[in-house]
Amino acid sequence: MNDYYYDPRPSHSRKWLVLSLVIVLLIIGGLVVAVAIEHQNNDGGSQAAAPTTSAQASPSASASGGTQNTSGGEVALGGSLKEMQENEDAVVQVAENLTPSVVSIVGTSASSMGSGTSVSSGSGIIISEEGYILTNNHVVEDAQVIKVVLLDGTEAEAKLVGRDEATDLAVIKVDLPNLVAAPLGDSDAIKTGQMAIAVGSPLGTQLSGTVTVGYISAKDRTITNEAGRKMNMIQTDAAINPGNSGGALANLKGEVIGINTSKNTTIGYDEYGNAISAEGLGFAIPINDAIPVAQQLIANGSIPRPWVGFTYTQFTEQDAKSYNIPVGLFVRSVVAGSPADKAGIQQGDLVTEVNGTPISDDVDMQDILSGVNVGQTIKMKIYREQLNREIEVEVTLGDYTDYEKIQEQQTQQQQGGQQPWGR
Repeated sequence: MNDYYYDPRPSHSRKWLVLSLVIVLLIIGGLVVAVAIEHQNNDGGSQAAAPTTSAQASPSASASGGTQNTSGGEVALGGSLKEMQENEDAVVQVAENLTPSVVSIVGTSASSMGSGTSVSSGSGIIISEEGYILTNNHVVEDAQVIKVVLLDGTEAEAKLVGRDEATDLAVIKVDLPNLVAAPLGDSDAIKTGQMAIAVGSPLGTQLSGTVTVGYISAKDRTITNEAGRKMNMIQTDAAINPGNSGGALANLKGEVIGINTSKNTTIGYDEYGNAISAEGLGFAIPINDAIPVAQQLIANGSIPRPWVGFTYTQFTEQDAKSYNIPVGLFVRSVVAGSPADKAGIQQGDLVTEVNGTPISDDVDMQDILSGVNVGQTIKMKIYREQLNREIEVEVTLGDYTDYEKIQEQQTQQQQGGQQPWGR
């Protein structure tokens, strides 16, 4: 039988264990005391600097981007509240300064069916104290009577100075005193991600002076307008609705950087042909592109643009392989009396080359005509199916305003030779 003897004296290992625990407790106690002293000092400093109660918000705390906790200490927000307040103040200032320079436009035109009149609305920007107003062409192109309504309700009939379908821009003029011209910015200097402010009259004059806020979603977007022309655009998610066309897109300084022109709500179609819609896709013409056009319209009433006079569908390389035809522009129709008509171009022709430049997926007629002037003669190679070969024709380019004159003559003939009223 083995007996175990208990020695009440602590061993050396137990002594060291007890000593270690004592040291740890002393360290923890010291840290607690230090934290308590620091907390007391902070409370005393805050109370001395800004004696507020927990039920009261400190104005100085809000201004510095912070907020008070219940003990009187300040919880920092990294300046975000201050920045938000500054941005909000900037938008308010833009609204106050810019809205008097953005007008509502109401256009009235005779119905093509002869059954009364039709009315359309949009927006415009006062660009000079003399009464010149910049807007979109599609806002005024069909109007025989144009009315401008200022933010304060003042109304006046406007005169059409000039318009340009290719850039979707137009200038009108009113004779009113004390007009305030909008400050113009530099659209080349904008950056993606900057805040953007849209000002206009969505849905008509009853909502004039509407301000919406968003961001510059992208620069240099290539968009095809209603006239089939490719345009350089600013993309924004600031709300742009019918009636905003011709209004201002501004930066936080209140400077106009773009002319709101369209909202795209369809981004594609599903396999069944149903439209797929999207919000937050608005576009504006850069002000640096718009002002030179406005200046020419004010000086000359129009902008000379080369015109051939046929409509076409572009056949790509894939189309060419499918139909066993050359790549080119398939002529769908030819305007009677146009340069193309005079040169002998016919419906069904396929334009394969212009001035030595082959038509391709990346090159169309608009790209080629951008480098030539009215009155110049260009050479076209055309594949004519009836001949089963290519022929070459020469076309002397006309002015696009000639096409507008032809359209007006056709309208007069349809109306029995009467002039469109208001013209």
